[in-house]
Amino acid sequence: MQQAGEQRRAPGRTRSCVLGGLLGLILSVPMAYGLIKWESVHRGVEVNHWRVSFGTGDYGHRYLLRAAIALYSLGNAIPEEALFFHAFEDNQGRRLNGKYRYRITFAKGQLPPVDAFWSLTAYSASDSFLVPNPMGRYSISTRTPGVQSNADGSLTFDLQVQTPANTANWLPVAADDFTITLRTYIPRPELMQLRWVPPAIERVE
Repeated sequence: MQQAGEQRRAPGRTRSCVLGGLLGLILSVPMAYGLIKWESVHRGVEVNHWRVSFGTGDYGHRYLLRAAIALYSLGNAIPEEALFFHAFEDNQGRRLNGKYRYRITFAKGQLPPVDAFWSLTAYSASDSFLVPNPMGRYSISTRTPGVQSNADGSLTFDLQVQTPANTANWLPVAADDFTITLRTYIPRPELMQLRWVPPAIERVE
């Protein structure tokens, strides 16, 4: 009789196992996505309100970092070839958002120290895609035609949704939350050792 009772209870246990497995599978997807997104935002070290990782391109057992790069960056080179800095906030720690205007200024003689080239790119924080804009401009640097330095030799870029009076140094951004990536190719030792760090992004009040 005991065996018969166990047989009657078996289908119930089976259903519970199946439902539990399905529930675990359903919950695992958003949880995994959340972990990967967290890793993308918090990867590497923070310097002057920028995030930079020296672990890309040679991940070893850092599987979460590998997943974050695959999902949000579509692959990265090793740091000796390309070092990427990511900004999610301004110099006050406030989330970058297109309802405000921003600027970033490189002091005279303080452009990113590289042996190849560098650039600034804006992305929408919601999908990590480039930002459509009337100029068709998706990155900006000293290689961009028409970029103008300030009278004192410094270089300022305008990061905003609204078209400024002078578009020479304008990098269009998303209307909602956005991120900025500074790409540096063939970084010099002072950059690799973080003796040079990017200037923080300032919100124009």
